Amino acid sequence: MNSNQRTLAYVLPLVVFMVLSQIILGLGDWLGWFRAHPSLPWYQQAPEHWIYPLQTLIAGYLVWHFRRAYQFDKPSLKVWLLAIITGAIGISAWLLPNYIATQVEDLPVWLVSIGFKQRLEGFDATVFDSASAQIMTYVWRFFRAVIVVSFVEEICWRGYVMRLGVSLDKKSPIEYKNELWSIPFGTHSWLAYLISTGAFILVHQPADWLAALIYGSLMYWLAIKTKSLTACVMMHAVANLLMGTYILQTGQNGLW
Repeated sequence: MNSNQRTLAYVLPLVVFMVLSQIILGLGDWLGWFRAHPSLPWYQQAPEHWIYPLQTLIAGYLVWHFRRAYQFDKPSLKVWLLAIITGAIGISAWLLPNYIATQVEDLPVWLVSIGFKQRLEGFDATVFDSASAQIMTYVWRFFRAVIVVSFVEEICWRGYVMRLGVSLDKKSPIEYKNELWSIPFGTHSWLAYLISTGAFILVHQPADWLAALIYGSLMYWLAIKTKSLTACVMMHAVANLLMGTYILQTGQNGLW
């Protein structure tokens, strides 16, 4: 596999995933009309419940299709535990502003602007009357968040964008400037940190930017500490699993 093909393998799944997400968000007004007519069947009243699984299948297929391009390793037990702990810490920082907002009334406007607010409006499976349909909807949602998102994002942000930052850094060794894919995973560069973490922040809602800065910084640290793409995927999976569990317990559906 040549350099261009490998770049495509690392970037395309996330690009496709994000384009489909923007299409879903862009349908907001149109979807609102359908939701105002509860007599319609679920696939018309809440089409996101079939669009999201479709997005999950397409992005997941791309990761599987390009699987031989990725450099996954077999971490030690210590690295696995570090990834799990870091994931728990990272998502705790992400959820803390929301938790505070559920406990404290009349927070200052500036705190609300950086994410200290309740997030009740969002993905909700209660559009279905059937308990089994609700369960399957949440199974898909967890599969999307815990498995597909973890692979798609870490393959691109840490697997590709970090390397790109190293290759663009004027302080990097000359051999890293000539061939991006010769750069070992987890090579540190402040430019790599700024580009990968900055991009990760910008793809999230403004209310999540502070949390994304903390979480992205922890993920970058894990990448350079362990030199393991597998560990980064594990951290992301643990974080999203805990976030989904928190949402089910609290009803803060806007965090999905």
